[in-house]
Amino acid sequence: MIRKAVVKKVLTPDERARIRATLQTNHDQAVREYEQLKFYLKRSEHQKQTETTQRLRKELVAKEEAVESINFQMEQLDLLPGGTELKVAEVEIEQDIEVGMQWEDKPAEIIVEDGVIKDIR
Repeated sequence: MIRKAVVKKVLTPDERARIRATLQTNHDQAVREYEQLKFYLKRSEHQKQTETTQRLRKELVAKEEAVESINFQMEQLDLLPGGTELKVAEVEIEQDIEVGMQWEDKPAEIIVEDGVIKDIR
């Protein structure tokens, strides 16, 4: 039988550093894209390209919101206590069933700590 399972990572110092590095990379990329969009916006305003200007303004707002979201995630990461289980994915697993087994409606959980499966619940 195929069943859903939730994959959770335990927040260890190494995992926190990995997540922070990923968030920082995403933040830097979003800031670069934001600055590039600002440049294109100024150029389109100077050339009086109305449709392009409107599209770039929308993209600029979306990119600004993305930067703010990443900043918020970094702040929240600092507040989480060590040992917190973070949901990272949902996967499908194969499970053997037999007549008479106890049926559980809730999805299974796979707990990963520092890249190693520690528990399957």
